[in-house]
Amino acid sequence: VVAKQLLHGFGGAIGAGARGSRVRAVTAAFGRILRPSILDLAPHGCWNVHASLLPRHRGASPVSAAILAGDAWTGVTIFRLDPGLDTGPLLLQEMTPIGSDETAGELTDRLARMGGRLAVQACDLEERGGLIARAQPEWGATYASLVDKEDGRLDWNRPVEQVERTVRAFSPWPGTFTFAGGNRLRVHRSRPWHRLSVSGVEPGTMVPAPEGIGVACNPGVLLLLE
Repeated sequence: VVAKQLLHGFGGAIGAGARGSRVRAVTAAFGRILRPSILDLAPHGCWNVHASLLPRHRGASPVSAAILAGDAWTGVTIFRLDPGLDTGPLLLQEMTPIGSDETAGELTDRLARMGGRLAVQACDLEERGGLIARAQPEWGATYASLVDKEDGRLDWNRPVEQVERTVRAFSPWPGTFTFAGGNRLRVHRSRPWHRLSVSGVEPGTMVPAPEGIGVACNPGVLLLLE
């Protein structure tokens, strides 16, 4: 596994020990594009474990992006790194459904376990000569930008489904929030109550609800449960 110290002077030492061996570098959630000089250190190349079905959701925040987009499925991709942003050849992929109430934190934990298993499987396949790289298509490519704290501000002018997905996509980080009476309120858990417009009620207004706090969206009402 390549540590971030590679970018700060340790690459030469590792490269000297790796040349002529069967060393392969494997990164996961690394957060940076590796320079060609780093990619060349491992004689058998560098792989990445990415938490999406590439080319969909390339970039820094694939788990949050999948939930925000309302994707029914996501997965893990093992691919060979190149100088681009998650553009290298695909080696192995596995799909999994996204739960209707699954948060980004919960989904990340599941995909991390899947990714570890898939990386070992890819190594085994390569040893047996059964791992085939295929070019990553550009068709269907999307990009997941880095999440910012301000992304967690809830926009009540959106449909209730989108607001609810925002709560899950940014749980646990950066978390979602809104304002009521000048106070900042954190929203940890929610559920769509209904998808109909509330006559005469502005989005962001609290409305009577059978449980929790109801907030009008555009359209629909979101129950704030925690």
